[in-house]
Amino acid sequence: TSVHAAGLVISDGDMTDYVPVYTTDGSSYITQYEMKPTEKVGLVKFDFLGLKTLTVIDKAVRMVRDRLQPDLTISDIPMDDEKVFSLLSYGHTVGVFQCESGGMTQLIRKLRPSSFEDVVALVALFRPGPLGSGMVDDFVERKHGRQEIVYPHPLLEPILKDTYGMILYQEQVQKIAATLARYSLGEADLLRRAMGKKIPEEMARQKSRFVDGSVENGLEQKLAEDIFELMAEFAKYGFNKSHSAAYGLVSYQTAWLKAHYPEEFLAASMTCDMDHTDKIVRYTEECRQLGFEILPPDINRSLSTFDVPEKGKLGFALAAIKGVGETVLQLLISERQKQGPFSDLVDLARRVHLGKVGKKTLQLLTAAGAMDAFGFRRRDLDAVIPAIVDFSVQCHEANSAGQRSLFSLGTDAVTERGAPWELTLKPARKTWDIVDLFSEKKLLGLFLSGHPLDFYSMDVRHFGVGVGDLRKRVMSLPAPTAASGRGTGRGGGLPFNLVALLTAVNYRRTKKGALMASLRLEERGAAVEGVMFEKQLTGVTLPEVDHPVLVRGQAEMGEDGQMRLSIASLSSLEELRQERVRAVCVTLSSSVADEISPEVFSGQLKQLFEQYQGSCPLRLKIEFPSARVALRETKIAVELSSGFFRDLDQLTSGTHQVDYALHV
Repeated sequence: TSVHAAGLVISDGDMTDYVPVYTTDGSSYITQYEMKPTEKVGLVKFDFLGLKTLTVIDKAVRMVRDRLQPDLTISDIPMDDEKVFSLLSYGHTVGVFQCESGGMTQLIRKLRPSSFEDVVALVALFRPGPLGSGMVDDFVERKHGRQEIVYPHPLLEPILKDTYGMILYQEQVQKIAATLARYSLGEADLLRRAMGKKIPEEMARQKSRFVDGSVENGLEQKLAEDIFELMAEFAKYGFNKSHSAAYGLVSYQTAWLKAHYPEEFLAASMTCDMDHTDKIVRYTEECRQLGFEILPPDINRSLSTFDVPEKGKLGFALAAIKGVGETVLQLLISERQKQGPFSDLVDLARRVHLGKVGKKTLQLLTAAGAMDAFGFRRRDLDAVIPAIVDFSVQCHEANSAGQRSLFSLGTDAVTERGAPWELTLKPARKTWDIVDLFSEKKLLGLFLSGHPLDFYSMDVRHFGVGVGDLRKRVMSLPAPTAASGRGTGRGGGLPFNLVALLTAVNYRRTKKGALMASLRLEERGAAVEGVMFEKQLTGVTLPEVDHPVLVRGQAEMGEDGQMRLSIASLSSLEELRQERVRAVCVTLSSSVADEISPEVFSGQLKQLFEQYQGSCPLRLKIEFPSARVALRETKIAVELSSGFFRDLDQLTSGTHQVDYALHV
């Protein structure tokens, strides 16, 4: 049995007096008649549409009330806010209801709405009919005064003024009929239906009625016939204005919140889309575009939802970590809110029954970076989580049995003896490395603590530019024009050598059947899309995703303000290093050897160099507090692979420096 997702019927008495009913659970009921027969027996049907965006608005308003403006009421905001129209006109539409798609954003930038009526019109205009008929272009041209606005009759001006002389809404058809031909509102609704369904017999009858009524009202017959034909033509694309206005209002309210309280609005949007990784990534990029800092998840600060701790900062939600349940998180969050942050792992184990939290949840929190506050490397902490959970279970079982003196928070036997895992955990300068970042991305959907490309700064310095620097260079170019050929896909633009992380490759066919690939290239805080066509793809094997690459091609800024890359070639950094680097210099900090003993450290170094033995000569330098010492010929040669740099970083806790000597 199918059930309408939002349909409710209302009667003035017992429902069984009108229709047979059906139930599965004894508490909720549905009609056994379908929609139209149900209406025919006299029941009133309503469709109540649930919109996630209304929840976003509600959450954002609550956050603003809690932090900034206690008396904010969304229904009282001004409807003529220039800041809203400016935000829309510049195409900053991420998160704005009904306005996020590329096509809609492009239309908004062309229209440059300056009133609420323009926002309402956008919803009606962005449909296949108006877009395909040329009606949208005429609307834009008339708004900006580049096309004359003509009214077939003076009586039509007040009806069509808001839509620049064009019939856009079904209600305008009704109003024209009522004004010119003296239709009743009921008759006008029948005319609207007839035009929408295009029934020839009914249209002929309505035309006769409209023309006769208009002539009686003083219009010439020819003019009345022309106006009817105009109405019939526009009625093909006519939209219900009440629907468009309701959606337009929600669009305006979301734009207003984004214009005035962007942090709260984006935090609310991300909270409502926690289960959609692609949307979280998009919102995060928008935050970075706006200059906001995204704080990584932190067991001592984060909430289960996205939050705004202060202006310009958003906190990542603990519940957005894949595999972590919100119910379990409340055990941690409620305890922290009652008694304050957890000072160390022993404090955490005693205050929260970690047996109820679970080893798996703690391991996920660790891998996501939420336990970094305790200062241990993630992989070291992960190894002792079973022992921490066992310790916590013993503490809480002892408390339940009344042995409070043994496991109290004061100085006792356990405190003096120390927790069993503390002997194996040593504080680390940096809690994560490049391997941890990829685990973090699997759980969060994005790199947050750092970015893998941070480990390849020497490659960026020697071989090309990063995404952010390339965007700055392209933005400094003259604005694209059709005459220049830039921004139109016909070549031109800025030649570039880009070093970035390849994070996605999608193949597809053009309309002509040719193969092409869309590539996503990232660095910390910046990303760009590029395309490769069949000619460039022929005979080429692209590197695997999540590998650093060198990309060559041309970059241009489109009319929509987005940078576009046309990629001529792409190669892995490992291949490039083999061709260009004649020697690598590694500078180590003496303090690392001091921490784990010089003998152990030198043994680990030797093992690393043997594991990655290759053909590139390696020069070693040791940096002391007062001097930098270069070792004499070491006769060590290594393979400059990503694995070598990754393991070197793990060994040195990221304190080393790398430089290249290049072939001329």
